[in-house]
Amino acid sequence: MVIAIVGDLDFDKTESMIRKYFSDLKPSSEKKLGTRVKEKFNTGEKRISFQYPGGSIYIMGWHKPAYPHPDSSVIDVIDSILTQGTSSRLYKRLVLKDRLVSSVDAWGSDPGERYSNLLSIYSQLNSDADPAKVESIIWEEVERLKTESVSSEELQRIKNKMTADFLREIDNNGNLADNLSYYELLTGSWEDLFLSYDKLNSITEEDIKRVTAKYFVKENLTIGHLDARQIKKPTMPNPKETK
Repeated sequence: MVIAIVGDLDFDKTESMIRKYFSDLKPSSEKKLGTRVKEKFNTGEKRISFQYPGGSIYIMGWHKPAYPHPDSSVIDVIDSILTQGTSSRLYKRLVLKDRLVSSVDAWGSDPGERYSNLLSIYSQLNSDADPAKVESIIWEEVERLKTESVSSEELQRIKNKMTADFLREIDNNGNLADNLSYYELLTGSWEDLFLSYDKLNSITEEDIKRVTAKYFVKENLTIGHLDARQIKKPTMPNPKETK
């Protein structure tokens, strides 16, 4: 457990209060678990589909290493290029141009950071959308990252946005405390919170090509389809017939 204190507080009084309630907790005698489990990549494409009444969602997740692996920061940039904001490539393709989905987003550490995880792209399908077409367009944009260099202007814009989002997030005592304690637990040092954004500036166009080609392959992919197309909507009784 990690407790972070942030803000204009009387530190001595705050520390005394924390020690009063938590100092009797004894260190665990169990061996500390490692923060990483090595798993095999490229074990084959996996697909799962089931009926879901809340609206069709198409999920494509690529297995990847977790932070602090050096490729993790590059994958964060790839995530930003593809899905973050209305200027992202997939938003412009799927939402604005082809009108196949109402939203597209990604979770870059699905389902968590302690072990190797997934970059999962979530697409909320429109009712008349063809899931195969959505998948095809996502693959087109992924393949572009393997073969075409991201322009220096686009890459710098992405870096600026990610840095600005980070600074806005920690411009709050509660968020800053959460992030400091999170990195202390995850990596063993709260300083990694700031070092991770230092690494951002060193990412190049070639890094993006290399990492996309390494991880964003069919053998490394899991697809989930929450399919609402076959769900029958309940029929409402005719008010005239109930009288």
